[in-house]
Amino acid sequence: MNSRELTYKALNKILINNQNCKSILMDYTNKYNLNSHEKQLFYALTKGTITRKIYLDYLIELLNTNYNFNISRNKFKNIIRLGLFQLIYMNSIPDYAAVNETVNLCKKHYIKELKSKVNALLRVYLRNKNNFKLPQDPMQKIAYEYSFPLHLIEDWMDDFGKKDTIKLCKYFNKTPELSVHFYGSDDEFEKFQQHLQKNDIKFSLSKFFPKVIKINDTYNFRSDKFFKEGKYYIQDESTLLPVELLDIAEGEKILDLCAAPGGKTFNIASKTKDLIFANDIDENRLKLLKDNTQRLDVENLKILNKTITDFSPKNKFDKILIDAPCSGYGVIQKKPEIRLKNKDNFKNLIQIQKKLLQNSANILKENGVIVYSTCTMNRIENEVQVEEFLNNNADFILENPTNYVNSDFVKDDYVKTFPHIHNMDGSFAARLRKKC
Repeated sequence: MNSRELTYKALNKILINNQNCKSILMDYTNKYNLNSHEKQLFYALTKGTITRKIYLDYLIELLNTNYNFNISRNKFKNIIRLGLFQLIYMNSIPDYAAVNETVNLCKKHYIKELKSKVNALLRVYLRNKNNFKLPQDPMQKIAYEYSFPLHLIEDWMDDFGKKDTIKLCKYFNKTPELSVHFYGSDDEFEKFQQHLQKNDIKFSLSKFFPKVIKINDTYNFRSDKFFKEGKYYIQDESTLLPVELLDIAEGEKILDLCAAPGGKTFNIASKTKDLIFANDIDENRLKLLKDNTQRLDVENLKILNKTITDFSPKNKFDKILIDAPCSGYGVIQKKPEIRLKNKDNFKNLIQIQKKLLQNSANILKENGVIVYSTCTMNRIENEVQVEEFLNNNADFILENPTNYVNSDFVKDDYVKTFPHIHNMDGSFAARLRKKC
């Protein structure tokens, strides 16, 4: 099965069945044993088509309206999306090859009449591509040009202005990098870099964190001996900040409330010999946490599967990390399907976040600390949540983060990362102390 057919199958799983893009990419790569070139093309076509889906659908609608094409069936539409994506965004693929491969894909999966329609549609696009105009409305123009939902563009324009909104869009549409957080010794870290160089793997060192390396997104880390030996964990640089903000000291009883799959948990565990309580309600994600714990050989974890109300107020913690479930708008570069989700799907998350914060206050010792973090830049999930919590809990104060993290990431007494500024995922964190 070639990369295009595999992409078509992946798009059906992701766009129609709402399956996770990252999981599908990894499953298919392993199942079909793709070589380096095939994997790179498969990743580029799949993630690229998802990333540009909003604009591609806008284009398909123009073709339907102006040239009497009636493209409506979702699976068939995925073939058209894939073909148009190659013609518009894949300069390395000649137009004739993009058309022929798309027609062949349709021939294999659909009847002859649809094959002819695909061929005609793509050739109509090529002949008239300069005639397809974006909307005049400034918000809609940005939304379609960069392929983002209008509500996100409106929110970002309000929060960041037009210039930074466009920069943010451009960042999210770039191919992501893998961030490797290395847990081995300094000597092993040096050998790991030599290992990458020997295998012609391009990488760069983090500007902000020691033992963090950035590598191309398609790097097959699962076959890497250093990964198998548990020397590193794949996690974005932004995920290290909430742990820094926690400011771990020996002898503290610490709870990572939403721990799976374990990135922040393992970072916490590496900074102390004390037992860390790692909790998550999702059993599937807990399996990943357990697998990663075994691979990294982390011994100072007690893994729990509780809801927040299962914790007894009689059993309090010194520090609690709440890495809250959120909209994920800060990680769109790595998870392009997030931009396609209906914003109404996230409404229940607001209530979950409130519940996690309020109930965590009940199991925190006096003078204890809660670090509340998300991987979004959405004010309603971030600043507004913290402000409401403080208004309802007079025994808590917001602490300035500058004593704990690099001041480059501090804004308005919060830790914030902005992708187009810091070259990492968008994130938020707040340090809340319970008064004595």
